[in-house]
Amino acid sequence: MEKWKRELIRYLFPYSARRLRIEAAFTIKHPHVPSSLHKYRRFTDQHKDALEKGVLWRSSPDKFNDPYDSVVYFDQNRFLIENQTAQEFIASLEETKRKIDTGKWTPDPIRNPILQSEWRRNVSLELMRDHPPHVRDAMLVAIDSWFRVQSQQAVRLVSERMQAGFSVLSLCENATSVLMWSHYSDSHTGFCIEYDLSALSGDDPRRRFCYPVFYRRKLTDATRYLARADVRTYNNLFGAYMCLLKSDEWAYEREWRIVIAAGRSDANSQIEMPKPKSIILGARVLPSNQAWMRTFCDSYGVRLRRASQRHDEFRFEVRDADDT
Repeated sequence: MEKWKRELIRYLFPYSARRLRIEAAFTIKHPHVPSSLHKYRRFTDQHKDALEKGVLWRSSPDKFNDPYDSVVYFDQNRFLIENQTAQEFIASLEETKRKIDTGKWTPDPIRNPILQSEWRRNVSLELMRDHPPHVRDAMLVAIDSWFRVQSQQAVRLVSERMQAGFSVLSLCENATSVLMWSHYSDSHTGFCIEYDLSALSGDDPRRRFCYPVFYRRKLTDATRYLARADVRTYNNLFGAYMCLLKSDEWAYEREWRIVIAAGRSDANSQIEMPKPKSIILGARVLPSNQAWMRTFCDSYGVRLRRASQRHDEFRFEVRDADDT
């Protein structure tokens, strides 16, 4: 991974919010926003209409074709909890409920932290101190098994909420990828829109919230983001970071994403895009679609180009449409 990407992660997505350096992170990132980012399209009525309106559709990750997109993995056994006796814990729950009912509850920092797995065992042994050893051992196994199931459900629930609550627009650096044209532009019969987000101001949300995707060999463990002794140190940008982590099997896409914490109700909606830098036609575009796109480009003053298949290597090159 390039040095600037490591610095971006360190400044923008640290485990603790106290280590955030937001403006420094954007200062690092902005010069690296590519002058060309692309969106592969098909010649459908919907995509042609969006092109004429100057918009794209941003979606929640649960609509994407990768089931691992923006999922969250964590280990609740490593979460921190107040080291209390069973009686103290019950009393604290009652006090919390009372404060919630009166609208006066705010989470307090954990003053005497202990790992949840250790606390659970200590309290279980406390409650079963009068039971025979073999009964205690069997109960501990049963409790751990029950908690394991509950933890798996918690991971699924958090992932589902994360996937449904964020809004993502995917773009990519590469306009000559055989796989991208095959998968996203109707087997090379579609088109590709080229944008220059680097020309936008640093405060423009389309540039400010545009990040590179970080490709990983393993699923990222988010436990240290969530296991906070003091919730005031929780990094609210954690969710955006999860939307930028993908398996390295997708690395060929060279993806950048505009990521917005929009909430479930607004996650799937249009985003206004700048004027295209160019339109690139697929190598197998139909003459009728090429003619339609020629009319569009002439009307809006957009350069028209075409992907041309090389015959000496597995690669396309992009030329002006009139030169192909």
